[in-house]
Amino acid sequence: MDEKPITRKTIPDEEAIGKAIIEALKSGRPRSSSAVEKEVATALGLSRAEKAYKIGHSSTALFENRFKKSQSELYGRGLIDRPSLGKLKLTEAGLAYLEAAGEKERHAEEPAKKKPESASDIGPSTPYRVADREPAKGRQAAEASPGNTPFSFVELPKANRQTRKTPPMLPLVLALVAIVLCCIKPLAPLGVLCGIASIALFLLSKNTQIGIKAPKASIALSVLSLFLGVSVAFGAGSPPAAPDSSNPSTTVAESPQRAEQNGAAEKEEAAVLSFSVSASEWESGKTVPVLITCTEGASKGLSELHDAKPGKVYELDFQDGSYTFAIDAAALSDDATIYASDPVSYVFDLKKSHTVKLSLKKDTEAMARIQAEKEAAEKQAAEEAAAAEAAAEAEAKAAAEAEAAAAAAAASAPDNGGYTVYITETGEKYHADGCRYLKKSKIPISKSDAIARGYGACSKCNP
Repeated sequence: MDEKPITRKTIPDEEAIGKAIIEALKSGRPRSSSAVEKEVATALGLSRAEKAYKIGHSSTALFENRFKKSQSELYGRGLIDRPSLGKLKLTEAGLAYLEAAGEKERHAEEPAKKKPESASDIGPSTPYRVADREPAKGRQAAEASPGNTPFSFVELPKANRQTRKTPPMLPLVLALVAIVLCCIKPLAPLGVLCGIASIALFLLSKNTQIGIKAPKASIALSVLSLFLGVSVAFGAGSPPAAPDSSNPSTTVAESPQRAEQNGAAEKEEAAVLSFSVSASEWESGKTVPVLITCTEGASKGLSELHDAKPGKVYELDFQDGSYTFAIDAAALSDDATIYASDPVSYVFDLKKSHTVKLSLKKDTEAMARIQAEKEAAEKQAAEEAAAAEAAAEAEAKAAAEAEAAAAAAAASAPDNGGYTVYITETGEKYHADGCRYLKKSKIPISKSDAIARGYGACSKCNP
């Protein structure tokens, strides 16, 4: 059977991607944007070709563009937050949307059974795959919706970050305080008032469209506080002891759904890959660059650089796979200090938490070797400089002795042709004693010998 051609309609629209992003973040923990993008693509059933599909000469895949648009829209509406660079987290408004969507789906189950969908609307796509349905349910429907927003599934108004909200745990806290006060007979009326306030806040949070609803246990505890307060106030027997919140056996049982979510979250958080760096001879406050690469597994090809402070443990949001941790010791070394660190490899299987420990220390052997080579080079250079200086002094001394010998020979030689004149090393004239041209060199010679050797008389001193 031929594969269906890929077009922009086969790629999920922003609405479907937005739903999948919220579902991927429902655990409430911060997750990396890349991990959420991979999970969304898997949840939407995208193939490798669909994830890489581009329009025209675009440099970015269409799915990646729509993922970023959905992420920006959810952030602008206050459904998700960015606690740090590259991290995403579901806000209280996002959790409220999940609960509201769950209630809406449960209420819609009965009418859906009475009026089944046509065969053309039911296909093998995933729960979030809306691109294969009618175009009116995708981007076109979003553009035609009020407010021209691509998120028609979000029925919540834009979250106002400055709007005051009732803390979701306040009704529960008031109910517990009411029970404690009702156990003390003089304070029983005050406990009854706290119980009434807890019930009012619970009903208020239940009718609120923005924010998280109060725990259902708060209404049960509030009713209990009212009954207890009335009983104690009118002397109907001794009051029962207040429940010990530190003892799990005496606390109010959670709903099965929330208990299942908490168990799943604890199981998911149980397996965490982390790393730490130990450096005994490292300057306090400075960070160490740690390069993490994935060679096998779901994140194969991953390469991340982390600046880590020694002694601190860093948790990573990684999938299962084989990872290598290495410190760039060469970048930390200089002429005076050389550091060394061995890379560490670990296979993470998402079943057991593990902390990879890296060690950074000074390479004393390499430092001693480099220092010895430096001292040997300095000694050799000093010896060569001393030899060159001695050779220059010997050469100058020999030249002076030769000049003195020539002067003595000239002075002792008989004057066969006149009195003594002087010539220079480079000139072609002979001069009388005291001529200004004899400042650099002065060689005595008889005038007759100078004339015989081709020298002419100086026009300045006229010897």
